[in-house]
Amino acid sequence: MAKTTRDRLTYLRRRALARWLYRRPLSQLSPERLYLWSQALIETADVPGAVVEIGCASGGTSAHCDQLLRNIGVRKRYVAIDTFNGFVPEQFDHDAERGTPEAVRHGFAASSHGLVRQILRQLGAPDVELIRADIVTMAPEALPPEISAVLVDVDLSQPVHAALRKVWPLMAPGGMVLVDDCDPHTKFRARDGFQRFCADFALPEEYAYGMGVLRRDPAQVSGTHAFA
Repeated sequence: MAKTTRDRLTYLRRRALARWLYRRPLSQLSPERLYLWSQALIETADVPGAVVEIGCASGGTSAHCDQLLRNIGVRKRYVAIDTFNGFVPEQFDHDAERGTPEAVRHGFAASSHGLVRQILRQLGAPDVELIRADIVTMAPEALPPEISAVLVDVDLSQPVHAALRKVWPLMAPGGMVLVDDCDPHTKFRARDGFQRFCADFALPEEYAYGMGVLRRDPAQVSGTHAFA
């Protein structure tokens, strides 16, 4: 989406002051949700496959959790996917018609692939792989072929639904998916996309700390191709 003048000025300030603004990993997740995602990574440490974050903002969660994995001796690909340009207008319009306030439309626009790469380097997480893409239009083949854990943090209903449809067939047995902003009282409508996906494939809705939770049981893997 096109940046406003305010977005551009904020971005230039962040780029110029990145060395001081991002001295420590600053996660966009609330503390209890960062705990839940960290716990999911620990629980799936022995599950094969990459870790995938869909919607990484300034990279704070990625840097924190990449370090967590290294601290516990786990070597996995950590892949973060984002537009690095805020919400896709048509996707935001869809949710705005259903109550998402217009005031949050530009909340993540003051960013870029280069800025997030710079932040990750200075936070000691240069190995995090960044993919610039809209998960709705992203080719499934661009995702890792096997995934152990996924954090979906894209806020809007359409990209949440698209993300789940694309990652679910790739989840290893024992893998976990967390979807942020599924609290029914939040201003975002990620819960709508999560509920739609669960209804499509008769999966149980599980929630913890306002996050949607999916667990890939071995028995589900036989039906993988039905989700493609």
